[in-house]
Amino acid sequence: MPSKTSKSPKTSRSTRRTTTRRTTARATSRKSSPRTSAKARTAATTRAKAKTTGRKTTARTTGSKAPTSPFASAFKSAVNRGTPCWNAITNVANRTGKTPKTVCNSLHKAGLIDRCKFNGQWVYWPTFKGKKAPATTTKACQTNMWQHFVDWCIASGFCTPEQLSKHTSSQKAFMTFCRKFWNKQFASGSTSGSTTRRRTSTTKSRSTGRKPSTRSRTTTRNYKFPQTGTRRTRRAA
Repeated sequence: MPSKTSKSPKTSRSTRRTTTRRTTARATSRKSSPRTSAKARTAATTRAKAKTTGRKTTARTTGSKAPTSPFASAFKSAVNRGTPCWNAITNVANRTGKTPKTVCNSLHKAGLIDRCKFNGQWVYWPTFKGKKAPATTTKACQTNMWQHFVDWCIASGFCTPEQLSKHTSSQKAFMTFCRKFWNKQFASGSTSGSTTRRRTSTTKSRSTGRKPSTRSRTTTRNYKFPQTGTRRTRRAA
């Protein structure tokens, strides 16, 4: 019995110490709680603002989508099958009842085709790589190109129909004859104005029959006026 009564005061003291420590910790935590809560609130508000701004920016980026075209799927499938660009455009225009111009403008805004002006007309090609066309399609494109090239040679005056008829023995002979006119299409548009001006100036000189004047400013400088003193002396004599 005396051993049990001797341990009880020690346990009571230890329990008192632990309770006092807990109460002091609670008091200190209550005192420091307003500051920590304010800091936590500011941190939470900044995080919430960052989240909202991030959501707004993502909404703006997703909202500003690239313009789409109602002819995009048909055009893509045609090019992926190996159909040339202009053939695909005309096919889509015929199916939808639209003009090729409206189809081209819609596809260009959607970024599916690119273009460049050539002699006042747009030339189009796709912006993505499609399937390689079969041999029949490439031959048809080449035949159409040569047909337009022959028409251009005759219409521009570089070649006559009689000259073309003399080189129809084979395709190779025909192409070698027309090859010398191929480079002229790259320079015909830029030099046409200068050549016409020179020709008009020469025709005017031929019609009048007068030769162009070769006088220059140096002739007036080399001209010598007669001396007056010598003439007077001769008359007096």
